[in-house]
Amino acid sequence: MQGVKVTPLVESRFGLDGGAMFGIIPRALWTRTNPADEANRIDLGARCLLIEHPTAGRILVDVGLGDRWDAKSAAIYNMRPSTPGGARGIGAALEGVGLGVEDIDHVVLTHLHFDHAGGLCTQGEGGVTRAVFPQATHYVMRENWSWAWRPSERDRGSYREEDFAFFERADAPALRLLDGLTELFPGVTLIPRRGHTYGMAVVLVEAEEATWCHMADLIPTAGHLRVPYVMGYDLQPVVTCQEKRELLSEASRHGWRLIFEHDPEVAWCCVESDGRGDFRRVPGSST
Repeated sequence: MQGVKVTPLVESRFGLDGGAMFGIIPRALWTRTNPADEANRIDLGARCLLIEHPTAGRILVDVGLGDRWDAKSAAIYNMRPSTPGGARGIGAALEGVGLGVEDIDHVVLTHLHFDHAGGLCTQGEGGVTRAVFPQATHYVMRENWSWAWRPSERDRGSYREEDFAFFERADAPALRLLDGLTELFPGVTLIPRRGHTYGMAVVLVEAEEATWCHMADLIPTAGHLRVPYVMGYDLQPVVTCQEKRELLSEASRHGWRLIFEHDPEVAWCCVESDGRGDFRRVPGSST
């Protein structure tokens, strides 16, 4: 679509257990692409997506981990700025492209896990939680909004109620709950997925130079491109495999640029069939 510009932004870097990130895949295989540190954590990025749209304005997809973490938790997750000597947080990431949080008109949340929605609010004066984007309209799938308030024992640790509870206040920014496949704006479509968590959204953007697909946690890093490589965090891993194959088939057929939300180095790539029933990066297509 003419006039649509896409810019990936890394809000911060952090680490999660490599075994949890690769589920049943043996450590000897996943460490080839995602080496682990002494605590068995692999390096990850919190990659958000800035969409500049000719009629909708500026849209931000996901907001990273945010700044409301105590020292112990920050150490456990190895949280740090995306660049040495830089600052951590979505505000700093936006400043890197000459924008401030007040310049964002819409915030799309793929789902409400803490590494995607933690940057929605911050602590203001007197310890009162305040919205980071008070003037923006926020969007999330209704199914994920409902699940986030009452997650299962298995995934309760991935949702922090304090990240989104402020939406219940009278002074909260606008929140719109979406149902099913949604063209939010011309050329910007949300596709619901259910393998990782209920009501997660993949965001498809028809930009001027290419079609981009922000995959959220469906395929978090370039090391997860192979269909069976799914996370232990996924609530329905078999469904994740089905959803991955569907998306990768479409991406290879149409030349989409696939954005990895959590790869620390590879922002995006195009894919092709590997001739054996799976998919691989197109040589020279990634950055």
